[in-house]
Amino acid sequence: MQGVDVQCGFRMPDNPNIGPTPNPAVRLGKLAERYEERKPPAANVANAMVALRYLDQTANSSSDLRVRANTKAVAGFIHERYLADLDAAIACYREALDLVPGDETLVEAVGRLQTEIKARDAGTAPG
Repeated sequence: MQGVDVQCGFRMPDNPNIGPTPNPAVRLGKLAERYEERKPPAANVANAMVALRYLDQTANSSSDLRVRANTKAVAGFIHERYLADLDAAIACYREALDLVPGDETLVEAVGRLQTEIKARDAGTAPG
Protein backbone atom coordinates (compact mmCIF):
# COMPACT_ATOMS: atom_id res chain seq x y z
CA MET A 1 0.00 0.00 0.00
CA GLN A 2 1.43 3.34 -0.95
CA GLY A 3 0.15 5.23 2.09
CA VAL A 4 1.64 2.76 4.53
CA ASP A 5 5.03 3.68 5.90
CA VAL A 6 5.53 2.16 9.31
CA GLN A 7 8.35 3.83 11.24
CA CYS A 8 8.78 1.61 14.26
CA GLY A 9 11.59 1.65 16.77
CA PHE A 10 12.93 -1.74 15.73
CA ARG A 11 14.57 -3.34 12.72
CA MET A 12 13.52 -6.70 11.40
CA PRO A 13 16.46 -9.06 10.70
CA ASP A 14 17.75 -9.13 7.12
CA ASN A 15 16.39 -11.95 5.03
CA PRO A 16 18.36 -13.09 1.95
CA ASN A 17 15.09 -13.81 0.12
CA ILE A 18 13.98 -10.17 0.18
CA GLY A 19 17.15 -8.18 0.88
CA PRO A 20 17.71 -5.40 3.38
CA THR A 21 14.62 -3.27 3.85
CA PRO A 22 14.38 -0.99 6.88
CA ASN A 23 10.59 -0.62 6.65
CA PRO A 24 8.85 -3.42 8.60
CA ALA A 25 5.61 -3.03 6.63
CA VAL A 26 7.44 -3.51 3.33
CA ARG A 27 9.33 -6.49 4.71
CA LEU A 28 6.13 -8.11 6.00
CA GLY A 29 4.48 -7.56 2.63
CA LYS A 30 7.38 -9.09 0.72
CA LEU A 31 7.54 -12.04 3.09
CA ALA A 32 3.79 -12.56 2.71
CA GLU A 33 4.17 -12.60 -1.08
CA ARG A 34 6.90 -15.24 -0.80
CA TYR A 35 4.70 -17.39 1.45
CA GLU A 36 1.76 -16.94 -0.88
CA GLU A 37 3.84 -18.26 -3.79
CA ARG A 38 5.20 -21.28 -1.93
CA LYS A 39 2.77 -22.35 0.74
CA PRO A 40 -0.69 -23.92 0.66
CA PRO A 41 -3.63 -21.64 1.55
CA ALA A 42 -3.86 -22.94 5.13
CA ALA A 43 -0.26 -21.86 5.77
CA ASN A 44 -1.01 -18.42 4.33
CA VAL A 45 -3.90 -18.01 6.76
CA ALA A 46 -1.74 -19.10 9.69
CA ASN A 47 1.02 -16.69 8.67
CA ALA A 48 -1.49 -13.87 8.22
CA MET A 49 -2.83 -14.47 11.73
CA VAL A 50 0.70 -14.32 13.18
CA ALA A 51 1.33 -11.05 11.32
CA LEU A 52 -1.96 -9.62 12.61
CA ARG A 53 -1.02 -10.46 16.23
CA TYR A 54 2.38 -8.85 15.73
CA LEU A 55 0.80 -5.71 14.24
CA ASP A 56 -1.74 -5.52 17.05
CA GLN A 57 1.02 -5.74 19.66
CA THR A 58 2.98 -3.03 17.83
CA ALA A 59 -0.04 -0.74 17.65
CA ASN A 60 -0.91 -1.26 21.30
CA SER A 61 2.64 -0.65 22.52
CA SER A 62 3.27 2.54 20.55
CA SER A 63 2.37 6.06 21.61
CA ASP A 64 3.17 7.35 18.09
CA LEU A 65 -0.11 7.95 16.22
CA ARG A 66 1.55 7.44 12.84
CA VAL A 67 2.93 4.03 13.86
CA ARG A 68 -0.47 3.00 15.22
CA ALA A 69 -2.23 4.19 12.06
CA ASN A 70 0.23 2.40 9.80
CA THR A 71 0.00 -0.87 11.69
CA LYS A 72 -3.81 -0.69 11.43
CA ALA A 73 -3.51 0.00 7.69
CA VAL A 74 -1.18 -2.97 7.19
CA ALA A 75 -3.59 -5.14 9.20
CA GLY A 76 -6.39 -3.98 6.89
CA PHE A 77 -4.32 -4.95 3.87
CA ILE A 78 -3.68 -8.43 5.33
CA HIS A 79 -7.38 -8.93 6.05
CA GLU A 80 -8.20 -7.83 2.52
CA ARG A 81 -5.56 -9.66 0.52
CA TYR A 82 -4.74 -12.78 2.48
CA LEU A 83 -7.90 -13.50 4.47
CA ALA A 84 -10.51 -12.05 2.06
CA ASP A 85 -12.27 -10.53 5.07
CA LEU A 86 -13.43 -7.22 3.63
CA ASP A 87 -15.44 -6.21 6.70
CA ALA A 88 -12.40 -6.63 8.97
CA ALA A 89 -10.25 -4.78 6.42
CA ILE A 90 -12.64 -1.84 6.40
CA ALA A 91 -12.69 -1.80 10.21
CA CYS A 92 -8.88 -1.64 10.31
CA TYR A 93 -8.71 1.06 7.64
CA ARG A 94 -11.30 3.10 9.56
CA GLU A 95 -9.30 2.74 12.79
CA ALA A 96 -6.28 4.05 10.91
CA LEU A 97 -8.35 6.91 9.50
CA ASP A 98 -9.44 7.86 13.01
CA LEU A 99 -5.75 8.35 13.80
CA VAL A 100 -4.79 10.13 10.56
CA PRO A 101 -8.00 11.71 9.23
CA GLY A 102 -8.10 12.42 5.53
CA ASP A 103 -5.32 10.03 4.46
CA GLU A 104 -6.13 9.59 0.76
CA THR A 105 -4.91 6.01 0.53
CA LEU A 106 -7.10 4.94 3.43
CA VAL A 107 -10.13 6.86 2.17
CA GLU A 108 -9.71 5.19 -1.23
CA ALA A 109 -9.35 1.72 0.35
CA VAL A 110 -12.52 2.11 2.43
CA GLY A 111 -14.50 3.38 -0.56
CA ARG A 112 -13.20 0.65 -2.86
CA LEU A 113 -14.04 -2.11 -0.39
CA GLN A 114 -17.48 -0.69 0.37
CA THR A 115 -18.20 -0.69 -3.37
CA GLU A 116 -16.93 -4.27 -3.63
CA ILE A 117 -19.12 -5.39 -0.72
CA LYS A 118 -22.20 -3.72 -2.25
CA ALA A 119 -21.52 -5.44 -5.57
CA ARG A 120 -20.98 -8.78 -3.83
CA ASP A 121 -24.18 -8.43 -1.84
CA ALA A 122 -26.10 -7.46 -4.99
CA GLY A 123 -24.66 -10.48 -6.81
CA THR A 124 -22.71 -8.41 -9.32
CA ALA A 125 -19.19 -8.85 -7.94
CA PRO A 126 -16.56 -9.76 -10.52
CA GLY A 127 -15.03 -13.20 -10.40
